[in-house]
Amino acid sequence: MPETSAEIYLSDMSRCEPASLLSRERRRGHWRLIDYETPETKGTMVFAVPGEGTPAITLPVDVRGCYRVYVGINYSRFDSGDHLHNLPWPLYGQVQLRFDDEPGYSRFAYEGGWDGELVEAKVARSIKVYTSIQETLWRVRDFDGPTRLHLSPMTEPYSDIAGSRLANLSYLRLVPVTGDELAAWRRLRPRPETRNLAMLWCAGMISGHAMGSPMYHPTNRQWFRDEIAPFVGTDIGTFVFEAIRGNLAMFPTQVGDTGAPDGGWDPSWVNPLAAFRDLAREHGMRIFAAMRMMGPGYPMIDVPIARGRFYWEHPQWAKCDRDGAATNNVSLAFPGVRAHWAALAREALDHGIDGLVLYLHRCQPFVLFEQPVVDDFRRLYGEDARQVPMEDERLRRLWAGYVTQFLRELRALVDERPGRQLGVCFYGAPYKFDTDDAYDPLRYNCDVDAWLREGLVDILMPTPSASPAAIARWRTLGGARVRIWPDLMPRMQPGADCARRAREFYAAGADGLCFWDGERRPPHVSEWSVMSRLGHRDDLDFLEREAPGFYRFYPLTKLWNFSVRFSFKDG
Repeated sequence: MPETSAEIYLSDMSRCEPASLLSRERRRGHWRLIDYETPETKGTMVFAVPGEGTPAITLPVDVRGCYRVYVGINYSRFDSGDHLHNLPWPLYGQVQLRFDDEPGYSRFAYEGGWDGELVEAKVARSIKVYTSIQETLWRVRDFDGPTRLHLSPMTEPYSDIAGSRLANLSYLRLVPVTGDELAAWRRLRPRPETRNLAMLWCAGMISGHAMGSPMYHPTNRQWFRDEIAPFVGTDIGTFVFEAIRGNLAMFPTQVGDTGAPDGGWDPSWVNPLAAFRDLAREHGMRIFAAMRMMGPGYPMIDVPIARGRFYWEHPQWAKCDRDGAATNNVSLAFPGVRAHWAALAREALDHGIDGLVLYLHRCQPFVLFEQPVVDDFRRLYGEDARQVPMEDERLRRLWAGYVTQFLRELRALVDERPGRQLGVCFYGAPYKFDTDDAYDPLRYNCDVDAWLREGLVDILMPTPSASPAAIARWRTLGGARVRIWPDLMPRMQPGADCARRAREFYAAGADGLCFWDGERRPPHVSEWSVMSRLGHRDDLDFLEREAPGFYRFYPLTKLWNFSVRFSFKDG
């Protein structure tokens, strides 16, 4: 297929190889070929049923030149949805694609169910999904000759969550990029000054999710290459890996737990923190270990993430309500608790990483009415802390003081290794409910102003948002030394909205952006085509203008010889 100035449809998946894995009939472990038509094209799509061990296949691609690569997918399913996140399509993907020269797969998930969208609108949109092909911009790519597109169903551990979703590829649409447009896209290539985005990668898929799900121990380093692949060649310059989730460590540990009954480390397991460290270095990213101070889960859930051994071994350090009843987590008011978390952080730092990020936007409050709090409050004010309102300014400042003390101790730990940094992810909009302008820094036990005055933190990652006034305040208090990277939320949003929001943050004084639940962002490919380039603050107008064309539906007119308009309406 020679270089051309016309767009190209690769819509015949019967050309995939090896042919022995293709079938027109339903055969277990094979890809099924089904003919289709839309108003724009017709072709033969390919499906695979997950959980059958169906091998990957490849599609030959022989073009030369620079093209926008659009991917067309029919998102079919045959169960009641993504039970884990209560959405009808999995957030992690239904199919995986990569070209020969790419380090790993990109996952593709249904788009359009944006956070905040009305339920009625989501239902109406869902009806269109089964009877359409969703097209998203995946790449702007220079082709210098023949290559292959690799196509795979979801693999472990995603195959469990996506367990009933059919993998599909309907077509590739290649649109040539020339002239001024080519120059604009070339400007969007990452440069050192644009790599100011941070990816906060949640370890839930390997540790088990917080609400209780099995742990997964990768045994192949390619698994980690697939995970980091969507961030390669983008403006992501910092990779934050949630290596400590409660007492569960994503590395061999003498302090915490590994998920094994005896706390050991199976030699077949790949060390996730070390694997991500090596890959981050290979691709020019800094890497931080994040810590979420979780307690044990529901008593009936017997999975590693929920066990919380440290909590059960030290019931005397539990957070307590006014009546002295224990909660399910330990309190930072106790030096022994702070020492335990610091010991886990030290083990992570021993991997030669660039620093720590403390997650303070989860697991709060970090202190309640434990004996040290009662004693300190009585010493300071001559009153019983258990008898004053929780809104009492003195009590809230005391609570926040224990968190600040923990940050002092982590700061000292980080400073033992010159060049390492400490970041904090925290609720960035802690305002009183009656006004957006009443800044309330103590609402979640977080005295951000004190952190900045003492120089305790290097990076602020406010989430899910932050007001321009708050960013300006933090800039004044922290000066140029502190990096301010607000989170770009919600997780799912149209690409044009991403560009507009980024512009607002930069205008307020932000240095960059961060993405919470980063592993769930790239599968929404048209959105990621914008998000991954938001370090290019001078090109946000171009991205906002182009983004609406990165995502669209094409209705099917025929599928497997059925007239689609009057079919598939039987409930």
